[in-house]
Amino acid sequence: MAHVRAPWIDAQLMSGVATWRSPAHAARALQLTGRRRRRTLAAGLDRLVADSARPPGNTSRQTVIEPCREQVLPALPLILAIAAKLRAGGPINARGVAGLRVVLTDGAGPCYARIHGGALQDALQLISTWLDVPD
Repeated sequence: MAHVRAPWIDAQLMSGVATWRSPAHAARALQLTGRRRRRTLAAGLDRLVADSARPPGNTSRQTVIEPCREQVLPALPLILAIAAKLRAGGPINARGVAGLRVVLTDGAGPCYARIHGGALQDALQLISTWLDVPD
C-alpha cells in the first residue's frame, strides 16, 4: 500500500504529517530512510554534480533533462553534505528524504530550471534541516 500511494504519502510527509499517522505512512517512512533509497539518492546527487560539470549536450545517458548549472554549482557544498549524510547511515527523517526525492525528480524544479537565483540552495537547505529533525 505504501508503495502504491508513495507520491501522495511523500507529499504528506513533506508537509509535516507524522510518520506514525498510519501504517502506510510508517511503511513509507521506512522505505524512504532505508539503506537502498539512501544510496540511490546519494548516487542521484553525484550524477547531478557530474552532469552539471560536463559541457551542455554531453550529460550521462541516465539524464533526460540537463541540470541547470547556474543552480547546481553554487549549491555544490550543500549537495555534497547531503550526499555524505545519506551515506553515513545515521538516523535521518523521512520528510527530508521525500523532499530530496521530489527535488531530484522534478524536471521543472530548481535542479533543472532557472527559477530564481539560489532556488536550489534554498530547497536543499530546507531539506538538510528536515533530514536532521528527529521523527
